[in-house]
Amino acid sequence: MAALAYFSLGAEAEKGSREYLLDDYGWLGDYASAIADGALRTEDAVAGAVKAFADAGVSELNLDPTVSSLDPVDRMADVVL
Repeated sequence: MAALAYFSLGAEAEKGSREYLLDDYGWLGDYASAIADGALRTEDAVAGAVKAFADAGVSELNLDPTVSSLDPVDRMADVVL
C-alpha cells in the first residue's frame, strides 16, 4: 500500500508551505484549508507520521515537499533515515 504526505521543515515551514498548498488546491474551495492544515511541519510530526503509516501497513510513503528549497528535504532525510 502506498500513501502521500505533504511536509515542510525549517524557516519556511508554515508560511511557504501553506501558501503553496492553498494555491495548488484552491479549486477545492474550503477543502484546500484542510489539506494545508494537514501538512507535516515539524520533525516530530514527520517521524510520527512515518511510524503511523508503517504501523498501518503502508510500505511506500511519498513525502512531498511543499516549498522550493532543498533544506526541508535534507532535514526530512535526517529525521527518517
